[in-house]
Amino acid sequence: MALELTAAVRSVLAAAGYDTDNGLDLHEHVYGVVVTWPAGSPAGAALGAPPVDADRAARPEVSGGRAGTAGALVAVLKEAGFRAVAHPEGFILVTRSPRPGGA
Repeated sequence: MALELTAAVRSVLAAAGYDTDNGLDLHEHVYGVVVTWPAGSPAGAALGAPPVDADRAARPEVSGGRAGTAGALVAVLKEAGFRAVAHPEGFILVTRSPRPGGA
């Protein structure tokens, strides 16, 4: 089941234009799939995070950039029907949403 969830998450993110070529990493976790991305990755830049080499005074705080990236990825995943929770340490935990009626 973990491989199926990872493949489904990867497919949804790729359809939205975000995949491992953009710097996203997907890791199987006991509770679901963890999505991470390094600071300054193309995924962050594509979602509005500042590039790593930008002038320090001209860019927002890193936490704001990571929060923006996380928020955009969470929105894509939730729209696809997953539960996605951004962690303050800069990763997203993705699980399947429960089916109506507990089935």
